[in-house]
Amino acid sequence: MTSFLLADDFTGAHDAGLAFARKGLTTVTISDIDRLGDVTADIIVVDTDTRDRSPQEAVRRVAAACKAIRDHGGVLHYKKIDSTIRGPVGQELDAVHEIFGRSITLFVPAFPELGRTIVGGYQLVHGVPVERTAMGDDPGASVRTGFLPVLLGRQSRQAIAHIDLGTVLAGPETLRHRIDEIAHLGNVIVVVDAATRDNLDTILKTAMSMRTIPLLCGSAGMTHGLAEHLATNADHRTPNPVPHRAGPSLTIAGSVHPVTVQQIETVSRRPQTGLYRLDPFALLDKNPATRQAEIDRAVAAGSDTLKTGRDAVIALTPSLRTDRKAWMERLHTAGQGRDLVETLTDDLGSIAERLLDEVSVSGVVLTGGETAEHVALHIGGWGTRLWEAVEDGIARATLIGGRQDGLPIVVKPGAFGGPDTLIAAITALRQSGQAETKERPLLGITIGDPNGVGPEIIAKILAMPDIYAICRPLVIGHAGVMRRDICFAGRPLDVHRVVSPDEGKYCSGTVDVLEVHEIDVEKLIPGTVQAEAGKLAVEAVIAAARLAMTGEIQAIVTAPLNKEAMNLAGYHYAGHTELLADLTETKKYRLTLATDGMLVSHVTTHVSLRQAIERLSEEGILDTVEIIGGALRRMGVRQPRIAVCGLNPHAGEGGMFGDEEIRIITPALEKGRAAGWNLLGPLPPDTVFMRARRGDFDGIVGMYHDQGHIPVKAVAFDRSVNVTLGLPIVRTSVDHGTAFDIAGKGVD
Repeated sequence: MTSFLLADDFTGAHDAGLAFARKGLTTVTISDIDRLGDVTADIIVVDTDTRDRSPQEAVRRVAAACKAIRDHGGVLHYKKIDSTIRGPVGQELDAVHEIFGRSITLFVPAFPELGRTIVGGYQLVHGVPVERTAMGDDPGASVRTGFLPVLLGRQSRQAIAHIDLGTVLAGPETLRHRIDEIAHLGNVIVVVDAATRDNLDTILKTAMSMRTIPLLCGSAGMTHGLAEHLATNADHRTPNPVPHRAGPSLTIAGSVHPVTVQQIETVSRRPQTGLYRLDPFALLDKNPATRQAEIDRAVAAGSDTLKTGRDAVIALTPSLRTDRKAWMERLHTAGQGRDLVETLTDDLGSIAERLLDEVSVSGVVLTGGETAEHVALHIGGWGTRLWEAVEDGIARATLIGGRQDGLPIVVKPGAFGGPDTLIAAITALRQSGQAETKERPLLGITIGDPNGVGPEIIAKILAMPDIYAICRPLVIGHAGVMRRDICFAGRPLDVHRVVSPDEGKYCSGTVDVLEVHEIDVEKLIPGTVQAEAGKLAVEAVIAAARLAMTGEIQAIVTAPLNKEAMNLAGYHYAGHTELLADLTETKKYRLTLATDGMLVSHVTTHVSLRQAIERLSEEGILDTVEIIGGALRRMGVRQPRIAVCGLNPHAGEGGMFGDEEIRIITPALEKGRAAGWNLLGPLPPDTVFMRARRGDFDGIVGMYHDQGHIPVKAVAFDRSVNVTLGLPIVRTSVDHGTAFDIAGKGVD
């Protein structure tokens, strides 16, 4: 027999259904109740789309869904609601009671893992009453009180009761006895305190042991225990399909919740992502042409990004620097009484529909319940089949119905996740299209100096299963060194020695190593400069460069080497960059730092400050502009904004603090502008990076090494990547050294 759940919005339906899919139960969601007969599954979650509806419309929709479930011969196990109690919850429970006649409803919207708890009858979000959070002024669904007995008493015709946390902690027998005492009230909604996962398990165990099982109502928190119960007693389970599509991903973000705002800000810093911020005021303009022009711009921007192979994000969210309250007030004024949610999400649906017709994608990330619902409807979807979670509450699914039937999607509630969750969702779709294909790029990872942190960092990275979903990593160096440091991986890994890239297994749990130089591992001393260590590090780079030049590997990722050890071994180069330039016979190249959606390069690098000034030239500046500008264009930035730093304090202050800006830098910029580059400068170096963090530039050209390295490492040490531009091969690296002081100690 099929088991049913009711959910009040699209993302809520997926959040609730995930628990059952994870237990191997075939789980689908449907938004069109008339399609109930078109699906077969162990679990069907019906999305009534009632959270933002009037009480009258919510009752009508819930009643219609309940009648269809009853006529289908199904059992309603759960009424899923918002964990912050938005929507006409009490009226909906009355509608369920009218059809199914359950006399007792246990009301437990706690989700401890997400900070949602009930104590003393109050719904708390990370310890704060819900009405004092951002949900308290959510447009169309504000929560005026977090005291659940009062909130439900205002909405429902049924009696309301409360069971405190002490009773729950006393165990199932005490809790059941208290519920039996309350039953004399007749039709009753019982608010039950819950602050931990154990509390929820106690409540569920009690409910399932009762002669007449009460209706359970809550957030997705209690669905985990219910899924365990149903899976244990299921007659059959059908394995879920795992869809795979190649290509970039599309994200449609309609939520303006602060969590989503932060996630959009984070994802916008990825060079492989193109963000288009929609202007909601243009979409709400009285002039239809203004609205249409904004939709057309969004489609064009998204299409351009996707066609370059980059992930596209179309977002309604304001930036982090925007005054959210003032922005929301302005938005309501612009709406002129219209339903803002419906109006704006309809436009998002139109944009998504057009983009999916133009470009093939690996899938779509939908964030925000109304956004997800409207986008699915626009492309003809009336349901989804769930198969796994990206994170708790964030579902991977496939669309059912319409021209995009089978489209992989990720559904993320606006308030869910941390700063990197949206990146995880995008990556999940990318991986679904790459995980089982040999077309995953083969990356050569050079071992670095074996006395430094390189080998242990490699071990930790290759312990992550997700790495193998997006690439085929081949360590180039020495198998014995990797076996020595594999203990830092945090889980058992096999070291597989190969003599050519074709022999690699490239699967999680195995570290493939191409050995390039014999070395006595026992004689290596972590944290020490040794010529033999320097020789292994350089020989690994030489081998990697040759493999990349012949196309046997697609890119090189270099772990740090020690320049003193390298020179002791007889390799007289300033660093990786100069060595690779020599190996590839490259004359014009630049060490570049990539971070937060921006590239930072330098006219001079590994020379003394005196030499950096002496070597400054118009030609060097123009070469740097062309190299960094060309890279940005290949990354999809059609007209990159490039800031060029001055050499001297305040960019020379008109010659008062040095005349290099007048003699060399300004003439170079004039020539660069004449060649079509959008150059700003020479700019005072002390404020360039402050402006860059504000989003004013796509690239920065510094005059010498520390002018770029110090600010990048100060603000983005944990996320910057070293890229060598100008080479005929792809080479990236960490943006730190060998860290001899912590090498071999397993320091995170």
